[in-house]
Amino acid sequence: MPHDGMQVCIRVLAIACGAAALQLRRAGPSAPLGLGPVGRAPSARRASAGMTSPPDQTATSYGEALVRAATLDQTRVPYVEALVRARKRVAGPFFLPGHKLGAGLPAAAAEVLSVAAPFDLPELGELDNLFAPVGPLLEAQELAAQAFGARRTWFLANGSSAGMIASIMACVRLSASARGHNAPKVLLPRNAHRSAVHGLIHSGAEPVWLAPETDELTGLTLGVDARTLREALRAHAGSVACVLLVSPSYEGAVSDVSAAAALCRQAGVPLVVDEAHGAHFGLAPGLPLSALACGATLVVQSTHKTLGALSQAAMLHAARQSSPPGPATPPDDGAAARFEASLDAAVSGAIETVCSSSPSSLLLASLDAARHQAASGGARGPFELRRAIKLARLARRALLKEAPGGESGREGGESGRENRESGRESGRGGGGGR
Repeated sequence: MPHDGMQVCIRVLAIACGAAALQLRRAGPSAPLGLGPVGRAPSARRASAGMTSPPDQTATSYGEALVRAATLDQTRVPYVEALVRARKRVAGPFFLPGHKLGAGLPAAAAEVLSVAAPFDLPELGELDNLFAPVGPLLEAQELAAQAFGARRTWFLANGSSAGMIASIMACVRLSASARGHNAPKVLLPRNAHRSAVHGLIHSGAEPVWLAPETDELTGLTLGVDARTLREALRAHAGSVACVLLVSPSYEGAVSDVSAAAALCRQAGVPLVVDEAHGAHFGLAPGLPLSALACGATLVVQSTHKTLGALSQAAMLHAARQSSPPGPATPPDDGAAARFEASLDAAVSGAIETVCSSSPSSLLLASLDAARHQAASGGARGPFELRRAIKLARLARRALLKEAPGGESGREGGESGRENRESGRESGRGGGGGR
């Protein structure tokens, strides 16, 4: 477990990232709706009439989406583009919401909401369906998956809380189906978010609480030690639906996700990581690797916390599986693919269960734009992240100088450790170009 000040003070970096975030870039219309660089059929030519493309013209499986992944264009914002075009096409708002493109806003809120209200549109045909995307939302999620190193990404308009609940529900459902558990167990730390408890309640799983480590100097809660996790997996072998870790913590402590992922693979158990405060991980040199890069199965990120999305906008990422979690079985080349398909179906069903059937188009657009800001080669997101890292280090040094006894030899020791940590993270592929 990393105990040094750089990891514990990562919260300062999160604050700096938020302060440095640019305004969301709204791309103007440049192509027919639904027709991107992947050469998909122009589904929205009929979308204004509430129609969607037939299966033979649009990707109907995520396998087809993966084939197109190499041709995705990170400079585009497909959902933002669709939203702008959809607004321009509206001749009369004979649909929800009741404020009618802002004309009916309460006077008390008009000054605050009048700019955004015209784009607060329902799930019109050309804006796709969050729970069965085939157009701009599908493409936006594919771009996010590519940018953050995931196999598949789901947009969440109900925050990371919904993602945590859905992840636990999905894993418990798969475990019960595969192993016949009436009450599968979930291993999770005592500092888990309340949404994890809600996930236990909704899934009917039994919690096995793990005691996280504590930093002796600050008293802050760190991650779960690998030895603690190993012992718990052995003690409850055959009955664990998933392991849940929090990394980074609210204060910024980063867990050894790689070690935990290795233990979970050995035990045949999915690893879910609450990375709500680490959506920026792996996007610039000097930052910790993301949980996806460390081998987690499902990762939940609050894109609004350390990137540029609006509050309550989040993402749930699924990693590619080298082998399916579950009891040891003879080699089967198709087992991992079958597990991925089952996991995707379980996650999608759980998300539809816990999320609103009227997701905010503004939140979804902010997710698309935040991905563009962070991953596009022409955007300033990566530059701003590097700048935020420098500001966080300056703030950290200033705090160390003001700390009792910190100005003497302590600062030099911390500075040297910081440089070593920065070099180690950069050497491990911080992902500035991803």
